[in-house]
Amino acid sequence: MIILNGNIAYFNLSGLLRFLYSNKLTGILSIRKKEKTVNIHILSGKTLGIEPMLNDPIEQLVEVSTWVNGEFSFELASEEKISRNITVPHDQLTLLIAKKEKEFKELKSSLPPMDAVLVMSAAGGIGEIRLQPNEWNLLSKVDGKKSLEELVHAVDLDEVSAFAIVVKLIQKGILNVVTAEETAEEEIAQGKGEKTKKTAAASDAQGKKKVSADKMKELEKAFMRYVGPMGTIIVDEILEGMKLDREEIHEDVLPELIEKMSVEIESEDDRRQFDEEVLKVMGLDGKI
Repeated sequence: MIILNGNIAYFNLSGLLRFLYSNKLTGILSIRKKEKTVNIHILSGKTLGIEPMLNDPIEQLVEVSTWVNGEFSFELASEEKISRNITVPHDQLTLLIAKKEKEFKELKSSLPPMDAVLVMSAAGGIGEIRLQPNEWNLLSKVDGKKSLEELVHAVDLDEVSAFAIVVKLIQKGILNVVTAEETAEEEIAQGKGEKTKKTAAASDAQGKKKVSADKMKELEKAFMRYVGPMGTIIVDEILEGMKLDREEIHEDVLPELIEKMSVEIESEDDRRQFDEEVLKVMGLDGKI
């Protein structure tokens, strides 16, 4: 029998576990987010198991504690149905989860709404910018259409890591935020689905502008300094794989192109130097 259910947007995992412990309940706490479901097994209020156990059960519970959307329910169950694969004492476990929730809450306070759309900034970045491969990867998924929630699901990262990157890119002035309310207001103001000047400017920043031939030559020269004379051939292969014409490269695909070029550089230090050099070569130090 289900005796408790709700949306995890309004509850936290540590609070739910404390409630179950204080009432000495036995059963299964199910937490669902889209295609994911985690069942937490509770015996007399103590957390004893988790299924499916995909990796370290503690790490799984900590990850669940950072889910921002989804549903939960608690169903009473008999003791024999309770699995036992968690060895950490209940008190220690809830403290770990509460600590993670506090860290995530601080991070989340800097995030835009989950339905907000992220766009490339046309104003320019702030200060020195150094992007790591995971940051380039996330940036390459920004298309001016994906919401924050869709964007973090488009990269192969846990949500906390993806959110941390988004916060950094926003704070550095690399990404701008367009809320769902702003988008709706713009469409209503136009009487159609047309964008206002603000959104049009964001769209231009998304890659409507072509990369000049001179800048592409500078990019290849920088690349060849790290990979040698085969650089041009490697770039041709990358462009072919991306189905891009060398003469028709737009700024919106630059992050993905640069990321793929960077992967071809063996040394991590060289990759970092290449990324920094490219930001200047392509004029991205003032844009992304």
